[in-house]
Amino acid sequence: MPLDDVRAVIIAARGVTISSNFLSGLLETDAIVLHCDERYQPCGWTAPLARTVDLKTFQNQTATLTW
Repeated sequence: MPLDDVRAVIIAARGVTISSNFLSGLLETDAIVLHCDERYQPCGWTAPLARTVDLKTFQNQTATLTW
């Protein structure tokens, strides 16, 4: 299944492993990952940065950081 066809992934089992490449691919296509607890209740989510913050503001702020 192409990643472009995936809108969301629900993780409701313990011990699930997701590769960084897969997660990055999902986020690049604007999909979300919903995480569930041991009672199968949603407890968190992973979303593309642009869905959670103003991306232009974030880029401007991080461009001025000095490490």
